[in-house]
Amino acid sequence: MERFPRFSDTEMARRRGALEALCAEHELDGILFYGTAKNGNAIPWLTGWPTTREAVVLMRPGERDILWVQFYNHVPAATEMASDAEVRWGGHRTAETVVDVIAATALERVGLIGPVGWKLHARLAAAAELVDLGAAYARLRMRKSFEEMDWMRKGAELSDAAILALRDVARPGVDERE
Repeated sequence: MERFPRFSDTEMARRRGALEALCAEHELDGILFYGTAKNGNAIPWLTGWPTTREAVVLMRPGERDILWVQFYNHVPAATEMASDAEVRWGGHRTAETVVDVIAATALERVGLIGPVGWKLHARLAAAAELVDLGAAYARLRMRKSFEEMDWMRKGAELSDAAILALRDVARPGVDERE
């Protein structure tokens, strides 16, 4: 049994196929996904890593994804959870590490998904032509697969159970640990 719940290989391949189709449609060399402090859902959707702090994924068609994580001690957990990606420590400045990789690999057109700040955007734009894929990514997420719907049902069941438990024990003087 796996320690972390995850989507099936078939589901993950479906997602990757949709992203590779975006690359072809927009004539991209790859897509860069950015997230920080659980802000931005593209990295978990693609890799299974919950983006605890700053994290960046570079996806290139036909190649293994690279996931950079901010904290060195997160590398083992990220490696286990994002098992389809090559996980690397981002160094003390993850964003600059990624900019250096983009420049060194001579990627010319790169799609961008996630909450990228203007300073990082400017550094990335100096390394490659950027294409905003935020809306295209949102459209991909709007149509759920059968497996995604099953997971949504499971999540709803857990939420319902939590609310019922809260209803049964909540009263004045009870704290959240009780």
